[in-house]
Amino acid sequence: MQRVLRHWQAMLAIVAAAVMVVVWGTETLARNVAVASTHVGPAKFAEYAMNDSNNAVYETPAVAHWRTQWTFKAPVPIQQASVANGVVYASSDGGIFPGQPVRGYIYALGAKTGRLLWRQTLNNMSMTTPIVGDGLVFVGSGSGGFTAANFAKEDNLNAQHIIRGVGLSGIYALNEQTGQVVWEYLTRGEDMPTFVLKGNTLLVANGDGKVYSFDARNGKKEWAVSIGSYVSMSSPTYANGVLYVSGAHPYDLYAIDVATHKILWKAPIPGVFAGTDDCSLAFANNRIYVLGTIGSWAKPSSVAFAFTTSGALAWEKNLGPGTLPLNIEAAAPVAVGSTVYFGSMVTNAEYALNAATGAVKWSFHASGPISEAPALLANRLYFGDSTGTFYVLNASSGHMIAAKTMSGSMFAADYPVIVGQTLYQPDDNGEIFAWPLSQVK
Repeated sequence: MQRVLRHWQAMLAIVAAAVMVVVWGTETLARNVAVASTHVGPAKFAEYAMNDSNNAVYETPAVAHWRTQWTFKAPVPIQQASVANGVVYASSDGGIFPGQPVRGYIYALGAKTGRLLWRQTLNNMSMTTPIVGDGLVFVGSGSGGFTAANFAKEDNLNAQHIIRGVGLSGIYALNEQTGQVVWEYLTRGEDMPTFVLKGNTLLVANGDGKVYSFDARNGKKEWAVSIGSYVSMSSPTYANGVLYVSGAHPYDLYAIDVATHKILWKAPIPGVFAGTDDCSLAFANNRIYVLGTIGSWAKPSSVAFAFTTSGALAWEKNLGPGTLPLNIEAAAPVAVGSTVYFGSMVTNAEYALNAATGAVKWSFHASGPISEAPALLANRLYFGDSTGTFYVLNASSGHMIAAKTMSGSMFAADYPVIVGQTLYQPDDNGEIFAWPLSQVK
C-alpha cells in the first residue's frame, strides 16, 4: 500500500478503536428467507475463484445455455462473489459512517433473479470470497489498518511479527439457507484473505501471522502454525496436501504441509516491497504464480514470479514501471494451459506470459489500473479496470473484441464468475451485475 493510504489507515485505526469498544453481535436481515429458484452452478465453491488456476468458469452440459440478466444494488461496495446451488454470495466492506462502527455485510442473491435472499452483518468489514460447502458459507472479517505500534514498524522491510488489523476480526460459518451464524472464531489479526475448504477442513491465513486449520462443521481449531509474515489480501492455494501462502514482513512465500502442519519451506520473493501479500496465488503446471511490486514508492515496477513446488524461483518477469495508485491492490494471476495472465495496477496493462518461461506473449493497455483477475472462456478474456471499463480480449492475441464502460463503477481486486453463458460481476459502486455473455462479447 502507498504511504498516503497507510497514513489514512493510521487515522482509521484511531477512529475504529474509539467506535468499536462495544461487543458486537450479528444480525440477519430476514429470518423467513426466500428460496433460490434454481440450483444452477457448482454444489461447492471451495476456494478463491473456484479453482487452483483462479479461472472462475463453470461449464457443464446442464449450464451450457444458462442465461440471465439483472442488477442488484447495495448501499456499500461489493467485494468478491461466489456462486453455488443457484445462489450468488458476496461480501462488502461496509464503509465508514460517522458515529457508527465499521461493519461488513454478506449478501445472498438468487442467481436467476438477483433477488435478495438474506443479508448477514459481521463485526467488521468483509473482503473474503464467501466459501460454500456442506450447507455452510465461510467468510472473514477485519480491517486493513494497523495499531500505532504495528504502524510504526510497517515501513521497515526488515521488521517481522507485525499484526495487521484494527477493531474486531473473525472467521465465520453461516447457515447457507438463512445466513444465521453457526460458529465464529475471533482472531488478533484481520481475516481478509479467502479461505480454503478441503473436505471438513477449513484452512485460513490472516493478518496475525498464523495459518489455521478448523473443523469446518463446528469451528474447533485443529492446529495453528506461526509463519512470521502477516497476510493482507493474498488468498492461499492448496495442492497435493500443501497450502501455499504469501505474506509480508518478510515478503516470503510459504509451503505448509497440512497433514503435519509444518512449514516445508519458505522462499523470499526477491526485491518486492508491496503487492505479493495482496495477490491471491495461482497454482498450475506445478508452479505457484504471484505478482509483486519492486523499486520504490516513487519508482515502482510490476514483476511476475513463478516458483516451483520445492520453493525455487522458476522465473521472474519485470512487466515495467509506472505509478502506484492510492489504494494498491494486486490482481491475481490466472493460469490456463501454457499461459498465465497478469493484470497490473502499476502499468495499467494486462499481460499473457508463457507459463513455463515467463516470456511475454502479448500485452494490452487498459484505460486505468487493473486489479481484477480475468476469466477465460472460449478464447475470450473478460476483466475490468478501475475506471469502470469492462473488456473482452482475444485470449490468443490480446486484441480487443469489446469494451463496455459502466458509469460510476470501479472493478477492484476480485474476478468475474462465469456460469454457462452468464457472467456475474461485482463492483465497488455496490452493484452486482448478471450479464449474458452475448451482451459483453
